[in-house]
Amino acid sequence: MRTKVSRADAEDVVGLMKQSLLDAATDAMGFVDFSRAGGMSMGAQVKAFAKAMSSAAARKGSSVFSRDELVQLMEDLRLQVPSTSEFLDRLNQQNYLIKKGPRLFQVLVSNFSAFKP
Repeated sequence: MRTKVSRADAEDVVGLMKQSLLDAATDAMGFVDFSRAGGMSMGAQVKAFAKAMSSAAARKGSSVFSRDELVQLMEDLRLQVPSTSEFLDRLNQQNYLIKKGPRLFQVLVSNFSAFKP
């Protein structure tokens, strides 16, 4: 309600804006998702990847993938994830895939999920 804005007022506004942007870019899992500005959101990338995993499982007749196969699929889709390991952990936490061994994963979103390697 003052007629002049102080430096402290301006710094408060900048701090509020930074926190608001961070809150808007943080998803439910606590990941900061700045990809919304220039591409798919993290949620959209997860859904696109799940669909691609299901299609790939149908093509190969198995729902078991190596980590390298999943990384190649991510590259083919041109996903922009900050960390491959965090992305795969997220897919595991959201029940899109399950870790079967040190570098093996089973896709749970395909018609072939019941198949064993």
